[in-house]
Parts: sequence; C-alpha cells; structure tokens
Amino acid sequence: MSTLKVENLTGITSGANANKIIVPSGQTLDASAATLVPSAGAVIQVAHTTGTYNKGFTSNDTYSSTSYVDVTGALLTITPNFANSKIFITSTNQIYITEDSNNAWRGANLKIVRIVGGTETDVSDDESGYGESMYTEDNSQRYMTYVTRHAIDSPNTTSAVSYRVRVASKLGHNILMNKNSYGSGGHLIAMEIKV
Repeated sequence: MSTLKVENLTGITSGANANKIIVPSGQTLDASAATLVPSAGAVIQVAHTTGTYNKGFTSNDTYSSTSYVDVTGALLTITPNFANSKIFITSTNQIYITEDSNNAWRGANLKIVRIVGGTETDVSDDESGYGESMYTEDNSQRYMTYVTRHAIDSPNTTSAVSYRVRVASKLGHNILMNKNSYGSGGHLIAMEIKV
C-alpha cells in the first residue's frame, strides 16, 4: 500500500464542483484508524440509559429523604474525546407525589451530579428548594407528572465521566419515581458537543 502525504487538500475554484473534494461512488474514505476533528458545535457521541420494551429505566422505589439520594437506574457514563468538549445532559423522570398532610407544600427536588474519579460535582439542581411541587389543601390530593432537567457541563477531561440523578423530598413525604406501572419510565442522555 502506498502513502500520500499532504498538509492541505483543496478543490478547484471553478466549475460545477467548485471548492469540493469528492470521493467517487463505490469508494470508501476509511478514517477508522485516524482521529477526525469535527467542526465546533458538532455532536461527537451520545450516551443514554437503556430500559426494557422501549421504555426508560423503571423502579418501584419510594423516596422520602429530605437529603438527596440516588434515583434508581439514573446513571450513565460517557468518555469525552476532547478535554474541552461540552456535555449536554437531559434527564426526564416520571414523578408521583403521594397523598400526605393537608395545607402543606409537597415536592421533589432534583439534581444532576457529575462523578469523575470518585469526585462528585453538582451540575444542576433545584436551588429554590421547591423543585417540582404542589400545595395541597386536602390530604387525599396527589400529583403525577414528567419532569425534565437540562444541564451543560464542562468536565475538562478525557477520562470516563458519570452522571447521576438524585432526588430529595421537600418535607419528607413519599415520592415514587419512574414506577413501571405508572408511565414510560425515566431517561438520561448525555451528548458530547465539540467546542
């Protein structure tokens, strides 16, 4: 196999294919052993959690802690190709806030945490302290919805980066999340974006 060494390839500046470099039909430009540098703003890779039967991750867990705890199944890992990449994270969770005391706020506070080499950093949280919430006047009232959170992170590494979703109960009431008999489960997606 012969090797062609060049620094720049440019197309001719006139004609029907001006300023184009064309790979003819039937040919393959194989760069599998090379490093291709995409344009700024390009999506380099996508990582996502998987579920069963085209649903997201599900569980039957109940959350009532006023401190943040891990949401079952809401964890994924992505390894950036470039240290200066941005990571765009989308988290969607189905939430059911059960009946509890009357004349009170009930809510679910959510946050997304980055984990690199055992070190944790919050990248998104419900700073107001109310998160996804409702005020109940009757102890038989309950609330169910889907909640989506987005975050843009700069992990500044080419090591494996994990993202996890955590939940805290506003006042210690029960919260069910991604219950398999109530909805289509939860989803967590991370996209590496070239800067």
